[in-house]
Amino acid sequence: MANLSRPALLAGLILLYMASPSLRAQEKEAKTVEKDKPAEPTPPAPKEELSVTDHTIKIGGQTI
Repeated sequence: MANLSRPALLAGLILLYMASPSLRAQEKEAKTVEKDKPAEPTPPAPKEELSVTDHTIKIGGQTI
């Protein structure tokens, strides 16, 4: 920011301020479109499955 002149910084801030209402309007429009969509049915929960495994490890010459 040290390289920017004050008029350039001021102009940038003014542009951001002027653009913010249009950005908020676009966000509001997007939310309205999402609300208008019909709700998608939720998929059924996955079936629970039991899984049994057997493992060994060798530590210090001993198998555990």
